[in-house]
Amino acid sequence: MRNVGAEFIEALYEVLQIDEEWSIRDAKGFTWWPAWLKQRVWFEGPFDTPEFPVWRIHIRTDVCAGFVPTTEQSDYIKSLLMMASMSGIIRDPLDNSRLQFAATVVVNQQDFDSLLRLATAIAAIQAEEAHRNSYEMSERGIAESGATAHPSTGPRTEPDELLNIIENYFRPAGEDPSRAQGTFEAARIALRGLDVHANVDVEGLDCEIAVADSSCLITMSSTQQHPLFGTGLLTAARSPLQSDDILLPISLNEESLANPILLSQLGTWALDPERLARVVFYPNVLCSSELTSSSVLSAIRIFQNGLGELRAAATVDR
Repeated sequence: MRNVGAEFIEALYEVLQIDEEWSIRDAKGFTWWPAWLKQRVWFEGPFDTPEFPVWRIHIRTDVCAGFVPTTEQSDYIKSLLMMASMSGIIRDPLDNSRLQFAATVVVNQQDFDSLLRLATAIAAIQAEEAHRNSYEMSERGIAESGATAHPSTGPRTEPDELLNIIENYFRPAGEDPSRAQGTFEAARIALRGLDVHANVDVEGLDCEIAVADSSCLITMSSTQQHPLFGTGLLTAARSPLQSDDILLPISLNEESLANPILLSQLGTWALDPERLARVVFYPNVLCSSELTSSSVLSAIRIFQNGLGELRAAATVDR
């Protein structure tokens, strides 16, 4: 059987045009330094499914160090999570005082090319978002930069061109009308399989789903613009659960990534403004009818799983 995971990692390394002198490669993936922060990409699998084997591709980039959290750090991270695109914030499993951006893409042989395009966008955007926020937090004295150095070539002082990809590639497409407009009927049809009724128009979709003993609202919008990317597709799942604890969405991000369900983990848990939500924003370049349908189905599954575990934990605590 082909090792699609290893092939995918190799293809991603080539598409990102990573310099050998700023990278370390191993049997499962690679680590590289776009500038002062490192990004780690690796695969797991294969995993059997009824249709075909799949592999998990993990993408993580350091953001900052010295996370406590203080009130100032909490306020910054709350705002950051609501403006995130396809990655969420987690604590470094080896050091809880360091934060990382993280996302996971589940890949297969049949959809190799389209998933490679998605993973490339995630890795590139994640790297730039991490460096933007690392710099701002350090400059404002909110947290340490999280900088590390390549073990052989040392600190990287000249950033990779990839760190301008939002301005040079994604933002120009975001000046056009959203490509998600007119794609929501396909999502409504996909939701029929879950016995979920959705309200749809050209610009978006909304529906309610039952999670444990709660009713939660799912919305998709092609009109809400992102401050960095402009137009695209925003998918949000909002719960009635209230909290102002920044560790709650961070912990749920960590649990989602560790969950054994074979589902891509894109976007982030967040507080909106004090209600627990799951959000993901896709830049306009990536939008399509297929993405709209898969996005709403993924949002529901991740949301139901995360809230179900949260409710179960709360019951045990009582």
